[in-house]
Amino acid sequence: MKETESTPVAVSVVPVPKSHSKLIEMAEVFLRILMVVLSITALVLIATSEQTKTIMVPIPGFPAPVPVPVTAKFQYLPQVVYLVVAVSAFILYGIITTLVSLSTLIKFKPTFISKLTIYIVILDVLFLGIMASAGGAAAGASYIGFKGNKHTGWQKLCHITSKFCWQAGSGVVISLVASIVQLLLIVLFVVSQYKKIPNKVHWQQNGL
Repeated sequence: MKETESTPVAVSVVPVPKSHSKLIEMAEVFLRILMVVLSITALVLIATSEQTKTIMVPIPGFPAPVPVPVTAKFQYLPQVVYLVVAVSAFILYGIITTLVSLSTLIKFKPTFISKLTIYIVILDVLFLGIMASAGGAAAGASYIGFKGNKHTGWQKLCHITSKFCWQAGSGVVISLVASIVQLLLIVLFVVSQYKKIPNKVHWQQNGL
């Protein structure tokens, strides 16, 4: 029986157009700047949401209700404190990674920056988890403030301190939007890596 011989596999690789790479870099810079702006906005809204309001409380033995000042601060809610800490760290991280992305875009790319890429992606995923958990916890606390919980007997408070609730609640929502932007950054990285995979591979084998 005669054995057949086959030629070596020939692979042709089509390089990724530079225009695609440039667009991805520009999109990354835009998303990181947007992420920082959203995070700063959320932090400012929550940090400045303090409200003091006087309510009339009826007390047995007194002929008229007694005025009692009620103060609402984000420091009174552990879930919101967790979010403030997470957003603060997120802002610092966002500023650093934005500078790294800008250096890549303007072609000022020291050797160590190329080595940082994989670590930045890992931190992107880590911060996405932290921001999502912190935002979810704060959103749960905000919901109870607006709606209460009849099963546990927790009364709603936002009809009293509406300014605090709406301002802090807006900050929580914006922080969740920043988390979505972070998710888009991770998706963008996956797409950029996919673009580097050869999109045309030709297999040539003879003598079969």
